[in-house]
Amino acid sequence: MIVLDFYGEKETIENPPEDFNDLKKIIAEKFLLQKEDVDELIFYDGTQEIKNQNDYSTSIKKNGITIKIDISQNSKLYKITEENIKNENSKIENKKIENEKIENQNQKIEENKNKEIAIHNNVQCDGCKCKPIKGIRYKCTICPNFDYCEKCEKKYSEKHGHPFLKIRKPNQQNYPTHSNPNFPINNPFTFFPFSSPQFPNQRFPHHRFPFYGGPNHFC
Repeated sequence: MIVLDFYGEKETIENPPEDFNDLKKIIAEKFLLQKEDVDELIFYDGTQEIKNQNDYSTSIKKNGITIKIDISQNSKLYKITEENIKNENSKIENKKIENEKIENQNQKIEENKNKEIAIHNNVQCDGCKCKPIKGIRYKCTICPNFDYCEKCEKKYSEKHGHPFLKIRKPNQQNYPTHSNPNFPINNPFTFFPFSSPQFPNQRFPHHRFPFYGGPNHFC
């Protein structure tokens, strides 16, 4: 038995032929090589280079040897192989550079997005409890100190039943709120129709006016 080692690819020959040329045919078949390429290969059994039939006959007497196969640097196959390796390495390097460019571009895009995202400091979402709210802040125009982030506004605003004020920037002020006596703008009363709760468990019962845009609701 011998083992053929061709650049790390190994094939075991249980009954190696006695003729060196027959071995070359097996090598051509096993490693998909042309006959002229096999003739330019270098064979080494660990102790000596196998150049002819006599060397081969001496080597196969050592049962279980590994014959390493190399390509002669002067051969056409070596030049083709080297060229293929260079091209493959060049493709890998170009792909790596391209991936790095894409990664850098995505990182810049993400950084720009983060710069554009508004951060409402010291404001907590009453839905998911995230703090601060990032992006658009939705402030309830009825309930005091009640805010939603964008995700919670989509999920819970309809259930909440009150109109919300859309605040894009943290410094966006002068909006009508629960504490502003001029709210709502079309208020037919000369006073704010709600009164602050006097006790912790007291709720606002005056939520059935149609121009407040919501069903009967108690805060």
